Amino acid sequence: LSNYPVVRGPRPDLMLSGHTHGGQFNLLGITPYAVGFERFKRPRRASVAIAGLHDIEGGIVENTLPAFEAARDQGFGMELDIRFSRDMQVVVFHDDDLLRLAGDARRVRQLTLKELQALPLGGIDSARIPSLQEVLEAVNGKTPLLIELKSGPNYRRLCRALMEQLEGYPGETIVESFNPLIVAWFRFHAPQVVRGQLVGPLPSYRPEVNGIAA
Repeated sequence: LSNYPVVRGPRPDLMLSGHTHGGQFNLLGITPYAVGFERFKRPRRASVAIAGLHDIEGGIVENTLPAFEAARDQGFGMELDIRFSRDMQVVVFHDDDLLRLAGDARRVRQLTLKELQALPLGGIDSARIPSLQEVLEAVNGKTPLLIELKSGPNYRRLCRALMEQLEGYPGETIVESFNPLIVAWFRFHAPQVVRGQLVGPLPSYRPEVNGIAA
């Protein structure tokens, strides 16, 4: 990144785009905006296990400890999603509700951490929703983490909670979100943290946005 200037303002360090294949995410477009992150001195292709290295037929459910342990053991970087439980614990779970993986129509934020961890996922009794702290302890800095913050009314508090849990963490991390306000929060309150602005494919945006992008 030494050839890229440091950009002032709420821009992200990285614009992340790519595609999924076989449970992995290939970072095809890494656009760096700031210096100081050793692993991204130059744009390159990197394999990241989305929601861990999971295989539902093999009994490993996405965003669970076995999925993250499998990615760690095989040397993959990994992406994970965080949000709050009802008792404001940071949990690792992609969806807003529990219907797809737990057959429960309630939203994650309606249940406490204890209640969430009582629900088996994907029809596998041993598969449970982990807390972020449990994932950090399992990975322990052995491979990089891309942590996506899910947007919500308490997004500022979620940003602060993540920073508290990452304090002293020995591994490399990137924080990322589709919400530009979350990315901007880290720019102003934790500029030492590398952050990525997630973007979707152009057809997913409104026509007027596509027109601007074109």
